[in-house]
Amino acid sequence: MYINNNLRYSVLERTSNQSFQALRIEIHFDNKKNVIFGIIYRQCNSPETFLSYFENAREKYSIKKKPVFVLGGSI
Repeated sequence: MYINNNLRYSVLERTSNQSFQALRIEIHFDNKKNVIFGIIYRQCNSPETFLSYFENAREKYSIKKKPVFVLGGSI
């Protein structure tokens, strides 16, 4: 994930295992709601592990009442 140096942000999560890799950040704005961005790369194995993670993460970040964007990555 490329993040412009002019943006203020914090890393919320950095996860890597045999099923997927995920990175979530929160971009901080002075006059608007902060925005959460995530990028996820799912490997070809263990779709159940990935789906469980994805559903839990969706619930965890949606309760923050901020816009959430999820991007997918592939090789």
